[in-house]
Amino acid sequence: MLSYEEKIDLFNDIENKIDKCCLCPLSEECKPISGFGNIKNSILFVRDCPEFEEIRTNNVWSSPTARLFNKILHAAHINCNKIYSTYLIHCRPLNNKILAEDINNCSNYLNDIINIIEPKIIVTCGRHSLHYFLGNNKNINNSRGIFFNKEYSYGTTLIYPLNHPTSMIKLPSIRKKEMFDDLNLLFLKMIELKIIVE
Repeated sequence: MLSYEEKIDLFNDIENKIDKCCLCPLSEECKPISGFGNIKNSILFVRDCPEFEEIRTNNVWSSPTARLFNKILHAAHINCNKIYSTYLIHCRPLNNKILAEDINNCSNYLNDIINIIEPKIIVTCGRHSLHYFLGNNKNINNSRGIFFNKEYSYGTTLIYPLNHPTSMIKLPSIRKKEMFDDLNLLFLKMIELKIIVE
């Protein structure tokens, strides 16, 4: 089992590789962004892709969508500085359309992050990240707020799908409450698994 210091070294190496990535044409259009947060706690949030403001500032919490999401996290007693948040793909896709080849190009980075953190819970934030972990047959409306088991070499991880955070801006009267309710359920599960991120 890796020590925390060894995990930090490996993680810094991955982040450096992401920063310098040129595996696909997307990296020619914008600078890749790796993620942010604390890898010590056993929880990982995976969003589909960064927004323009996040790319511009190299800050995963800088966009209006991310700031609203962070506000809802805080209301559910989840501190964004004590979770690790990353992306399924690390560049903003052309025409805002994520392609299978984009996911294939970035998937090794995400798999490496998972193997270092060994999360007890992976929270998917969007349709593409949901499909990556649980298959294309899963529907976000029928899957959100439910815990699914997924086996990794280090053990069983719970996959917990959420709506894409932008849905709270597009349909605030419904999606904000759904997100808050789903994050409250997540917080209760974190307490049960002794994942403390307040």
